[in-house]
Amino acid sequence: MVDPLQLVAADESAVRSEVPPLETLLGRAETARGDLLALQKDLDAARLSLKAAERGRVPEPEVVIGTKSSNVAGADRGGVLTLQASLPLFDRNAPERAVALARASQASARAEALRLVVRADVAALRAAIVERRETAERYRLGALALTDELERIAQVSYDAGERGILELLDAFRTSASARLRQAALRAAVREAEIELDYVSGWEIR
Repeated sequence: MVDPLQLVAADESAVRSEVPPLETLLGRAETARGDLLALQKDLDAARLSLKAAERGRVPEPEVVIGTKSSNVAGADRGGVLTLQASLPLFDRNAPERAVALARASQASARAEALRLVVRADVAALRAAIVERRETAERYRLGALALTDELERIAQVSYDAGERGILELLDAFRTSASARLRQAALRAAVREAEIELDYVSGWEIR
């Protein structure tokens, strides 16, 4: 059975991993995010449709090889070689080309717009993580360390009879507030890390 009074929050300040560079996060997002991959597939399909429409304007020759026999004059038999091609004089696949071109342009614009949004989100979240980590670390080394020292001094003074119970409780209250503030700062860091995980697909441990 675990004593609830012995439970303490783990200090994660020493195990935080480094935030990857912006370009690394963006590269990861382009290979991991399903919406970006889907738009890239749409763009590839539109480009293939455009190529197919362009190829329709070029005649494709067909070669036919066979044999031909006749019952006249002794039943002669001989080889046949035929070369034929359809010339698109009127139907030059203009509608198909227009549709494929419009589809490719739309897919390219949508993909580029989403990349800009992802880039802005990743950059903002990465900057937020770095800033929040620095703030939490400064607070831990500054205010939190000071309140721990004041709490220790207040306890020693109380034990020596130099201070009353109210002063000791006030020191404990100040220390507890500082720890709550530190926990809130850590929570803000983790929140930004989770959001960056979601946006970029990179798991920051």
